[in-house]
Amino acid sequence: MARVHTLRSISGLLLTGALAAGLSGCSVFGSSPAPSAHSARATRPGNATVIAEQRIAANWTTFFSGNSGPVQRVSLVEDGSVFLPIFEASDGSTIPVEATVIKVMMVSPTHADVRYAILEDGQPAMPAQTGVAVLVNGHWLVSTATLCNLLASENSGNRSDLPAVCRTPAGLVS
Repeated sequence: MARVHTLRSISGLLLTGALAAGLSGCSVFGSSPAPSAHSARATRPGNATVIAEQRIAANWTTFFSGNSGPVQRVSLVEDGSVFLPIFEASDGSTIPVEATVIKVMMVSPTHADVRYAILEDGQPAMPAQTGVAVLVNGHWLVSTATLCNLLASENSGNRSDLPAVCRTPAGLVS
């Protein structure tokens, strides 16, 4: 029962009313948050991976934060503009959901596996999640597939009401 409640919380954060309102693409794309002074150290080859991991973790946490607005979320997810209606419908949600990044594992210079937990009221609600971060135009983003998989999970596995990208190979494989 806790998983159902948590998925409903994610729904409140990401989906509330969006599926019923219909989904259409918009062209809004921002940039990732500015790197912190700590992560802006000189990028020697040994530091590049650490800096990428820090940026991924920061962007991932920001994306799932209940304090992030729709435009900010669009800027932190691959193909973000197609998800804008979902983010706009959930804007202002008071559901206290957030993510904590457990581990970032660099797979290639443009792909990282991310282990994370979704917290509700500060307590682990979905403790062992996996997703993918991708490097697009110099910014580390939550992958389309990761978001599509969460949305499909919330929608009882049904992808027919989700954005079209969630029914393509890019939205199916993480």
